[in-house]
Amino acid sequence: LRLKTRSELLCDACARLEVAQSSSPHELPEADQLLEAADVMLHSLDQGVKELNAEQENLQESLNELKNGLEKQMGEFKE
Repeated sequence: LRLKTRSELLCDACARLEVAQSSSPHELPEADQLLEAADVMLHSLDQGVKELNAEQENLQESLNELKNGLEKQMGEFKE
């Protein structure tokens, strides 16, 4: 949900940049601020994805360990 919100904010910032780009030149500082904000959001979004990927890897390892333990117990039970 957090990543979805951030990506929506990033899309909104991009839309604002398009509007600012077609506006008059004296509004250029606002476009620069939007670019900086979009860059910060993109970096934050990228970090969030990296953290979720690491968490997913940890969960996958835990599930594999659990699966291996259950398979071992099942093998002992069948003997």
